[in-house]
Amino acid sequence: LMSPDNPKALMDKAFKPPSDYERPRPVKYKQMMQNVKEAFETSDTRSDRMAIISLVVHIPLHEIRRYIPGLSSYYYTMARQYARRGYASGPSIRHRRIKYSLAKVERFVQFLTSYKVTLGLPYGTRRVKDTQNRWIEIPNTLRKLRAGEIYHLYKRELELLGETSLLLPESTVKKMIHICKAERRKSLHGVDIIVADAMESFDNSEAMIDTMLNEYGMDKSVHASLISNMRQSRQYLRTDYLIHAKEFSSYADHCWSYGLSDPDDTAFQTDCTTGGDEYKHFRVCDRCEA
Repeated sequence: LMSPDNPKALMDKAFKPPSDYERPRPVKYKQMMQNVKEAFETSDTRSDRMAIISLVVHIPLHEIRRYIPGLSSYYYTMARQYARRGYASGPSIRHRRIKYSLAKVERFVQFLTSYKVTLGLPYGTRRVKDTQNRWIEIPNTLRKLRAGEIYHLYKRELELLGETSLLLPESTVKKMIHICKAERRKSLHGVDIIVADAMESFDNSEAMIDTMLNEYGMDKSVHASLISNMRQSRQYLRTDYLIHAKEFSSYADHCWSYGLSDPDDTAFQTDCTTGGDEYKHFRVCDRCEA
């Protein structure tokens, strides 16, 4: 309708691709943009390049791209925000410092990898990154406790040993636990059958107490007290007891030399007083008795 004699000529003119036409600019402008281009290309850090672009953000992006091809709209937008914050006078140097005590870190890692928290699994490996950012394979391990329980146990051990000066903040401990990879405990059957049987025994005992309530009319307050004591004992054996148990102890229930000795065969007995007279069993642990 608009060009019945030669519609193709009209289409070619109307939809002609954009040309490389550049509007006339002063020589000083061209020299300035050339300097910006050279400074951008020779900058070593991202913050330096951001500061350089922020000096010319009043110029449209398509104009800057004539000198710096490939400059993204995201980079241009970030440079404009950089300029609005008042940093366009030059790049700022940002220092990052990480302060930590090597003795504290080593003490916690020693605790985290001990038998109290971690079990070595007889199968499988896990892929992790080392300090050089390289992938390596390490033997698989199992973590018996949750992060909160690990911190509680770690804190209690330091208090018992008088080493509270080596205590790390809870947030730091949880970050380290996250970095030190291990399997989460779901079941210990086939891994630590003694602990698995002990946990099953607690479950069976609670079921028996429930049966006494439902079938034999046990008083509800007595039932609640028994269940509460059972769960406290279960939690004690899973956590605090681990730091109480020692090779020699004045508490018989904490002394593994005594606990692992054969009561009948003297060839498989250990005299606990070899650790010193202070290790004679003259104390009683209320929580173990419970």
